[in-house]
Amino acid sequence: MAKCGGCGQFIAASASIRCSKCAGCYHRACVGVPPTATPSPTWLCPGCKAKLPKTDNSATPVKGAAADYSEPNRPPTVSPPVSLDLALEMRAFREELSALRADIRELRQENAYFRAAISGCNERLDAVVHRWITSNNGLKQGTHHRTTTWRRRSRI
Repeated sequence: MAKCGGCGQFIAASASIRCSKCAGCYHRACVGVPPTATPSPTWLCPGCKAKLPKTDNSATPVKGAAADYSEPNRPPTVSPPVSLDLALEMRAFREELSALRADIRELRQENAYFRAAISGCNERLDAVVHRWITSNNGLKQGTHHRTTTWRRRSRI
């Protein structure tokens, strides 16, 4: 991005006009060229026009500023300055960033909730497994005791 030779702000290529002599870039609004106009290939910036030698040719008809470009018959459109567009874009970016931060905060809270819930489930599962093991061991001992008692009685 180049800086405008008139106002010194950065300029987008689509909103600029380039001098055919010095290759300087200018905002169309800074040099008075409407955005819908097509500049001539030999367009000169105000600095280069001022440096041209003055000639006294009274036979030459006076040309207005319209000689440097041709404009279609459209109503002029007022476009906001580039700095206003950038400010609006930055404001929208900040709002989106704030929304993303809020979403991340909410996800962290949900994550903490799920961790606590899973921890509680693990504790209950451990208790069930412990009871099952305890009851299973009791069944094995009880079965072994009944089997040996039955064998003893059958021998008698």
